[in-house]
Amino acid sequence: MADTARPKINFSKILSSPDILIAIGIMTILLMFIIPLPTFFLDFFMSLSLGFSLFVLFLVVFSTNPLEISIFPSLLLLMTLMRLGLNISSTRLILSQGPAFKGKLITAFGSFVVGGNFIVGLIIFIIIIAVQYIVIARGTTRMSEVAARFALDSLPGKQMMIDSDLAAGIINEQEALRRRQALQREADFYGSMDGASKFVSGDVIVGIFITIVNIVGGVLLGSLKFGLSFNEAMQTFLIFTVGDGLVSQIPSLLNGVAAGIIVSRSEAADSLGSEFKREATRSVLPLWVLSGSLIFFGFVPGFPFYVFLPLGGLFGYLAFTMQKTQKIEETKKEEKKEEEKPIIIDKLVPIEPIALEIGYSLIPLVDKSQGGDLFDRIANVRRQIAYDYGMIVPPIVVRDSLKLEANEYTIKIHGVKVVSWKLLPDKFLAINPGSVSEKIEGIVTKEPTYNLEAVWIDFNKKDIAESLGYTVINCATVIATHLTETIIAHVDSLLGREEVKKIIDSVREEYKTLVSEVESLTNIGFLQKVFQNLLSEKISIRNIATILETVADRLSQNKNLDPDLVTEFVRQRLKNQICRGYTDEKGRLRVYTFNPKLENYLANEFEKSERLGIYSFPPKFLPNFINTILKYEQDSVVKKLDYFIILTSPRIRRQIRSITSTVCPKAVILSTSEISPSVSLEYVGQITISEEQEEK
Repeated sequence: MADTARPKINFSKILSSPDILIAIGIMTILLMFIIPLPTFFLDFFMSLSLGFSLFVLFLVVFSTNPLEISIFPSLLLLMTLMRLGLNISSTRLILSQGPAFKGKLITAFGSFVVGGNFIVGLIIFIIIIAVQYIVIARGTTRMSEVAARFALDSLPGKQMMIDSDLAAGIINEQEALRRRQALQREADFYGSMDGASKFVSGDVIVGIFITIVNIVGGVLLGSLKFGLSFNEAMQTFLIFTVGDGLVSQIPSLLNGVAAGIIVSRSEAADSLGSEFKREATRSVLPLWVLSGSLIFFGFVPGFPFYVFLPLGGLFGYLAFTMQKTQKIEETKKEEKKEEEKPIIIDKLVPIEPIALEIGYSLIPLVDKSQGGDLFDRIANVRRQIAYDYGMIVPPIVVRDSLKLEANEYTIKIHGVKVVSWKLLPDKFLAINPGSVSEKIEGIVTKEPTYNLEAVWIDFNKKDIAESLGYTVINCATVIATHLTETIIAHVDSLLGREEVKKIIDSVREEYKTLVSEVESLTNIGFLQKVFQNLLSEKISIRNIATILETVADRLSQNKNLDPDLVTEFVRQRLKNQICRGYTDEKGRLRVYTFNPKLENYLANEFEKSERLGIYSFPPKFLPNFINTILKYEQDSVVKKLDYFIILTSPRIRRQIRSITSTVCPKAVILSTSEISPSVSLEYVGQITISEEQEEK
């Protein structure tokens, strides 16, 4: 029959676990309320209480942030509970043992304060209790209440700042989460301190009650049980009562001071002592005035000159030493300034790439405490554009502006106002997508992004508008949509060299060889121009590997190629991506083409212009050509085409795009080399100019 092994208790593991030790400590404190403690253990635990209170006070003094001691409210509760347990235990021993009580710590404190005169001792003890209750406890309680109120009141504003930094790209999501958690911890800490400070005042009140019980009960027991006279009973039990009260109230006093310090300090750069030294020695004048005042008091008749004169001399010496040190430091700074030759006289404040300015009536749209979600929408805008176009959108700065009307917003690109519109924050915008026949009551307007017919309606009419076929959106959606389209319209100008560097660095680890090869052939500026050319025609650069491979292939053959020509080769490699973006729901690519004679004529003229440096078209040709392009664009609208696409030969695509980019920016210019085999090509019409031969 096998012996069953008994489980062994691992005491070293128990002692190394702080949670188990705290649980044991709480159980020990609770037992003090019930089980009488021997005198030795009473002295031990009272000494431990005093030492731990000093330790907590030193932790507070040397801390720089209240959250470094976020468990302080819980510690305050445990230390208060421990003192109450010790008070009950000491009262039980004092009243039960009487003159035979042998508590060393209580007897020592009582004998020292009473000093042979129990009336004086009682008065001193009452003063200590009054200071503890009226000054420390009540002051700490009031400071905790004010700190908790201000912490909670400032919470929405601080959260708004975090959301603003996140939407602007100043911080990432991990940093925003860390700041929100720290903010929540701060609010929880001050809320807990508001309640924990009541422990301090409650502890003092209980201490007063226990003191009265000890004196009255001690005198009665001394006379009735121990056979002492009134004076002997008062002398004996007053020493024990005062000693017991001091041993309990001194740790309570230390805890109250620690609580007052921790709620009165905000987050600082250094500890309390270092901050005091820095701020007290900021100016030497107060020390000189203090020294002179003390010396003057030393010559006042009746004043102890042997006290004031040395103190005045001490502070005068400190002032002289500090003034001498400051002069030496100032001399060193001046010498250092003379040695340094400033290169920049003044710092140039850069303009934000993208800025959204709002009137004061629109502030609730960005305030989360009022239900505003505009910052979240802006973050989604940046994320979506990065996904669609492969570009890291610069931070979007959101600020209120007194120059705008209350309900107006403005979008600026590189400091220049691009678009502006006015909202009605107390209404929804019902947009007519073109299929609505029945009108709805409201304020008629034009939707700012796509210039569609729209109506401002009351909130309670949303369901009616949607049933009629309107698209109903709120003001935050209006701004987010408008912002998205504005950024897309200027996406190429927002791509700077820093953004290109970030893009290259983001793929460096994955495409080490490719990136290294490209960097050996060209520079960031060349890549920036290629990327901008693609983005200007709304072609995503997410397929960065294909783009870099094409650049490397072409430049390795001819390093003198310009970025515009390299862009055309890149477009040909991206033909599947380009065509997929313009096909309709049936997979068709519906295009217009040039008349062959017109295309040949344009090709010859463009070749001449490259040699001469200027266009050699007849005077009336370009206006007629542009008007013809605009007429066919209108024709594409009449035919309800999704895109106005012109298909040309590769040799003139770039020049045609250059001409049409300003007068017809929505026109899509494709070359035959960019047509993917997977799409179905459908010719919609042929562009021709009847006056072509005459002008020629």
